[in-house]
Amino acid sequence: MKTNHYFTILAFFSFFLTTAQEDYLEIIAEKSCDCIQQKKEAFEKESKEITTTELGVCLFESAREYKDRLIADYELDMTNLAGEAGEKLGVLIGSKMAFVCPDILMAAADTEEEYESLWESGKVQSISTDNFISFEIKNAEGKTQKFYWFTFVSSGFDLQNSFKELKNKEVEVEYLEQELFDPRIGEYRKMNILTALEVVDNIN
Repeated sequence: MKTNHYFTILAFFSFFLTTAQEDYLEIIAEKSCDCIQQKKEAFEKESKEITTTELGVCLFESAREYKDRLIADYELDMTNLAGEAGEKLGVLIGSKMAFVCPDILMAAADTEEEYESLWESGKVQSISTDNFISFEIKNAEGKTQKFYWFTFVSSGFDLQNSFKELKNKEVEVEYLEQELFDPRIGEYRKMNILTALEVVDNIN
C-alpha cells in the first residue's frame, strides 16, 4: 500500500508541474499577442508594416520574466537568443499563440519570407496532440506525411472544436514546407505547416 500511495503522490505532483509549466507558457503567449497587436496598430497609423525585429522584441519582453523557468524546463537561455535559441523561443511560444490569437499571428506571419504553397490529399491516419497538433495523412500512392497545426488554418470544417473527428476522413490540405528548430532533437528539420484544410469525404 505504501508503494501505491507513493506513486499516487508522484503522479499528482508530475501533473501539477506539467500544468504549471503550461500555465506560464500561455501567459507569455497572451502577453506576446497583446504586444504584437499594440505594435501593429501603432505601425499602421504611420502606414508602416511591423518588422520581424519588432515581433522578436515582443517575444523577448514577454518571456524574460520567466527566464529562470525557461532555462530549467527547456534549456533556453534568454541571455543569448542569437541563432538557434531565438528560433527555439519562437517555436515554443508560437505554438501557444496559435491558439491564443491565431488572427494576430497570421497577420504577423505576413511580414515573414514568402514560401510556396503546396497541396496534398489523402486519408487522415492518426492525430497527435503531443505539445502541438499534427495530422498523419496517407495519399493515394501510399506515402504518409505529417502536417503540423502551428497557426491559423483556413477551413470550412470546425477544426478548433472537432479536429479529432477527422481521423479516417479524406482531406485536402494546403501547406508550407519550412525548416524549423526542433528542441527535442536539438536541430533543424523540414516540417509541413498547415495553412488550409478541407474535408473531401465525410463518410468514414
